[in-house]
Amino acid sequence: AMPSTGNGATPYSTTELVAQWNFNSTSGTTATNDAGAGTGGGTASNCDGTMYDFEYTTSRDEVSNTGWSAVNKKWGSGALMFDGVDDYISVPDSDSLDLTTAGTIELWAYKRVNNDYQMYVVKGPEDTESYQLMDNHATGKLELRWGDDHTPAVISNSIVPLRQWTHIVAT
Repeated sequence: AMPSTGNGATPYSTTELVAQWNFNSTSGTTATNDAGAGTGGGTASNCDGTMYDFEYTTSRDEVSNTGWSAVNKKWGSGALMFDGVDDYISVPDSDSLDLTTAGTIELWAYKRVNNDYQMYVVKGPEDTESYQLMDNHATGKLELRWGDDHTPAVISNSIVPLRQWTHIVAT
């Protein structure tokens, strides 16, 4: 079965889809990989993430700006709000997440403030298999960093706007 975004929409293609986190659950400390079986190193659960430093995860909208939300969402049953300070999700290392020659990272983000670097996706320590998709607070532009070089491999032409949903794709 095709994975769903949570509002009934399905991807155009799941060919070579490794993982898909919708972040639209209603409670708990697990960010479920919704891509389905056969992804993320063999099974969907191999790429489930664990949430860290969120103030409240028992239900939705109990604490503003961190945890599960039914109000601040793009679609589906809710969204996951990161406080921009220390909230993060850790996913177990999997060879299927190594983008050594090519790959695509895609997400929806709602940027509330411009402070420090906003890390959207980070894979591993700075070595040949690592990558980072981040928002540079000084310029507002996205940077894709690949491997053990601290220099951005790609810098976006436009900035990520504040207080609106933005579709971000890095290939």
